[in-house]
Amino acid sequence: MSRTPSFRSMVHVHIMCSDTALLIQKLNQKGILLHNIHSIDYLTIALTVYQSDLEKIADVVERMDGKMLIHRNWGINWYFIRFLERKILLIGILLTILLTLLLPERLLILEVEGNQSVASAEILDQVRLCGIRFGALRRSIRNEQVKNRLLQQIPQLQWVGVNTYGCRAVISVKERAVEDVPEQQENAVCSIVAARDGVIESCTVTKGDARCIPGQAVKAGDVLISGFMDCGLCVKATRAEGEVFAQTMHQITAVTPLNFAEKGSVLRIERKFSVCIGKKRIFFYKDSGISGTVCDKMYKEYWLTLPGGYRLPVKWITEEYHVRDLNAAGVSASDPIATASYGAKAYLLERMISGKILGQFQTEEITDELCLLRSIYICTEMIGRVHNEEFITDYGKDR
Repeated sequence: MSRTPSFRSMVHVHIMCSDTALLIQKLNQKGILLHNIHSIDYLTIALTVYQSDLEKIADVVERMDGKMLIHRNWGINWYFIRFLERKILLIGILLTILLTLLLPERLLILEVEGNQSVASAEILDQVRLCGIRFGALRRSIRNEQVKNRLLQQIPQLQWVGVNTYGCRAVISVKERAVEDVPEQQENAVCSIVAARDGVIESCTVTKGDARCIPGQAVKAGDVLISGFMDCGLCVKATRAEGEVFAQTMHQITAVTPLNFAEKGSVLRIERKFSVCIGKKRIFFYKDSGISGTVCDKMYKEYWLTLPGGYRLPVKWITEEYHVRDLNAAGVSASDPIATASYGAKAYLLERMISGKILGQFQTEEITDELCLLRSIYICTEMIGRVHNEEFITDYGKDR
């Protein structure tokens, strides 16, 4: 008999007695079915019987002064009992059944398509406020609610729709057409005004009416080139174009420390870990306890992805801190002045659209800790800036 599952419980036993042939004969006389009978030695036989016949067999063996040993049990009930003893397997099966029943109704992946200028993160933030988030029920989605909120909070969107495919929700959007800004600027009436006080050195006009001459002193906000041209019988409005250079004066105060600290070698490396599920972040540490001025921070994110490249809103975050030693450093008595002067000039030239420095007057003050440099710079720079006056509306077009 093969060891296949049976609806009746079976037992494989070893019986040891003085006369095994007589034992088998008596068992057959009592109507006990014997299976897989084979001899182990002269005094011991092995056989398979039904569990319901064990008491009868034990009675016969006891009368013959023998000994019976149960070697193995099998059958449907024994397989079921062994199955119930495997706790981890049972938990896994139950979890699989629950996930199979629940996951198809839950949203695990959120995607945005059709957006170009609007960031996907901005759209997803608004969608989550409508209840569409990781783990939400598919039947809880209200397309009209999502559409109204996105169109109200993000004016760049023209149309919004939400489609679900299994555990994946796709937010499809259409952006509004971008207005033609250059065409609108061409129809604008613009003047060129002074950005700061100065004395005009040169005025080059390519379009518009000049309102200044070389040698004239102007203040910030004065019109240098007007967009309204007097043509005698009428006034022509246009977009003023040209360049106006003037001699200006700048006052800058620069401060340079004489003693400072520099980052040295790495003393130790510390790593901190956390998990981010959606917008909730779980920290596995209480506090870094590290000042940002004495260490370098390395931040890395590892997203949980499904087969096919779909990224779940779950990520593992690693923060690595390189704690460094601070080395005292300093500058000589002459270097702070040169350093402050160089920084002041670089700052001034960066603020100019076009120009140069003609001369400077400076005073220095050096203390135990700081070098204070007060400078007055005489410069030649372009001070003209475009200022919109109004927009021309074409009333002559047919409606």
